[in-house]
Amino acid sequence: MRYYISVDMEGISGLVDWNDPQEKISQYMTQEVLAVIKGIKKKDPQSQILVCDAHDKGQNLKIMDLPSDVRMIQGPTRMYYMIEGYENHFDAAILLGYHAPVGTQRGLMDHSYSSSSFFEVRINDDPVGEAEINAILLSEANTPVILMSGDNEFKKFSSLRFPDTHFVVTKDSIGKFCSDLVHPHLVHQQLEEEVQRAIEHKDQMRMYAPKPPLHAEITVVNTLMADFAGTLPGVERLDGRKLSFTAKDGREMYRYLMSILYLCIASKG
Repeated sequence: MRYYISVDMEGISGLVDWNDPQEKISQYMTQEVLAVIKGIKKKDPQSQILVCDAHDKGQNLKIMDLPSDVRMIQGPTRMYYMIEGYENHFDAAILLGYHAPVGTQRGLMDHSYSSSSFFEVRINDDPVGEAEINAILLSEANTPVILMSGDNEFKKFSSLRFPDTHFVVTKDSIGKFCSDLVHPHLVHQQLEEEVQRAIEHKDQMRMYAPKPPLHAEITVVNTLMADFAGTLPGVERLDGRKLSFTAKDGREMYRYLMSILYLCIASKG
């Protein structure tokens, strides 16, 4: 089978702050990816795997540490950022190192695509985080999310929307930059074992797939950002900080979302 792995940073075991040293971030992220790959290979020796480095500029994972038959997407400025390459006919997806959406009480490093730009994101009136946004595109490609990992607040939020998906909790959040950590070695063991169980249950997993058209409401951090992003064709400004648009499918929704994000970033000068 073919597997797609999107890897974020905030839900990786042993990490609590965006200011952790980059070498530590890269090492810990890569080790969790390796644990998942090891589990996949045990269950499915002929598997094909694509890894998407999905944190910040997408330059975190150490490709030299991965098996030579694993492909990886790295680097910024992509059409589908955290989920780039998803449409290439995968049998299962894994969202590794994810986190709770912006505004989650006690959520470790909580945000939704940008902590400095987005205050809230809703799709069809449902508050969503990165896992839900990315899963909409995966569902359109008929790719179930079989395994997710991240902090306990992430699981509490997303397990309601992914009732069949397997979860591995990597830490218990205490605050924005504070967490009760599970030792990374134990998390690696859990990931290796849980991905094998998830593969067995792949065909029973329901997908997160809001019915199109997709109506999105995005509340940005300040009015200047809304001034910039509100110039996009098809985007309506609802108040000082809230923008809305309607997309025919997940791909269009995602491109609107990223365009708004880039304009928010541009407004900072």
